[in-house]
Amino acid sequence: MWDVGGIGQEATLRGGWYAAPDPTRRADFERRYLATYGRPAPRLATLAYDAVALAGHLARLRPGGDFSAAAITNPNGWAGVDGAFRLFPDGRSERALAVIEIQGDRSTVIGPAPSSFARPVN
Repeated sequence: MWDVGGIGQEATLRGGWYAAPDPTRRADFERRYLATYGRPAPRLATLAYDAVALAGHLARLRPGGDFSAAAITNPNGWAGVDGAFRLFPDGRSERALAVIEIQGDRSTVIGPAPSSFARPVN
């Protein structure tokens, strides 16, 4: 995983690109988590947060909730802390990721993550 602090200390990686969630969104989540729990968020905390948020959304779709396969695998996906994501009927998942370049001692988003899976209309 390249999405770690200090990655630019490895000179051979400078100029390298990698895909990862937008670090700005992650930083906001980490600030809120630290303020609430008094310790840094584990890296996987955003996945748990997104899962609970999705379950809450599905529960509010109609009386009694809608936890059907069709609802869960909505092709438009869902907005998550680490960006848009969607689930497929065969168990796969997809997340919209940013392209990040290692520039010296920092990483910079050079290609923002798509905000949704909707296809542009031509």
